Amino acid sequence: IWSRETLLHVPDKDNLFKKFYSWLSPGGAVMITDYARRVGRGSDKFENYIQESGYPLEELERYGDHIRQAGFEQVTIQDQTDYLISILQDQLHKLDSGQEEFIRKFSKEDFDYLRSRWQLKLDCCQDGDMRWGWFSARRPNK
Repeated sequence: IWSRETLLHVPDKDNLFKKFYSWLSPGGAVMITDYARRVGRGSDKFENYIQESGYPLEELERYGDHIRQAGFEQVTIQDQTDYLISILQDQLHKLDSGQEEFIRKFSKEDFDYLRSRWQLKLDCCQDGDMRWGWFSARRPNK
């Protein structure tokens, strides 16, 4: 099972990972990339961002605990936030370089909104509030 930045929208991760476990054959694997949060409270800017967005973000280790509790083994958790920062910087550069075309197709308001949200996500990562986790695990060969 592969998922990329979607499971943050699922608040009941325990139930979800139990379903994943039941769907996989013995030896089957999950690979997930998802947004997470720093340990403890983040900045007001970050806390407002995730509340307004409706993102029930978990700490990286807590996210991994949900996977383990479903019965998975060989659970690995990698903090890839630095890599995400480089991706976000590249995407912002591409968005900025295509600003005129974007505005022609959509609107200046759409561009400004999208750019501000992308910048906010980048700022939250650079401040250490938002994390990007890579999670992998296997169903035991039983």
